[in-house]
Amino acid sequence: MKSDDVLLIGIKEGDQRALEDLYKKYYYRLCDFAFHYVRSFELTEEVVSDVFLKIWRNRDSISATGKFKAYLYTAIRNQALNYIKKDQNRNLFESLEDLDQTIISEKYHPEQELLFKEFKNSIEVFINTLPPRRRLVFKLSRLEGFTYREIAEIMSISVSTVQNQMVEAVRQLGSYAMIDK
Repeated sequence: MKSDDVLLIGIKEGDQRALEDLYKKYYYRLCDFAFHYVRSFELTEEVVSDVFLKIWRNRDSISATGKFKAYLYTAIRNQALNYIKKDQNRNLFESLEDLDQTIISEKYHPEQELLFKEFKNSIEVFINTLPPRRRLVFKLSRLEGFTYREIAEIMSISVSTVQNQMVEAVRQLGSYAMIDK
């Protein structure tokens, strides 16, 4: 798959295919991230789609600086918070079940799919035991590969808060692993 910088250059030049490739590359991860804020599958899709629509509309001002992934997550957070402000009275508590079903690939054999589901469920059980902020920090660090500084920027918290949350998450993971055996 093409790098973000190459895709951004294509988008800036008006290449819709480059936008589609970028969308496919980040869609599920951004949905998972947005869901932490809006707690609705429908709003999650809308948040992600709106961010990509804004990217397309503002393609002339795009800067391919190598930090586009962090920009995307920040844009998703901001868009999600905007939806929450606009839609305070709406029921925002739906299940991740629909999202989970779309993530599981059809290319696995049934046996592999079962093992994958068991492993994924075990990880999700652990992650769901974490407090919300710690859970988000953990996912951004361990599942998305962001640095502590990038996480701090995305979440508008200090780097030391990110570090503290990760220390506690890893400590909890050790305790969870001992209980799980």
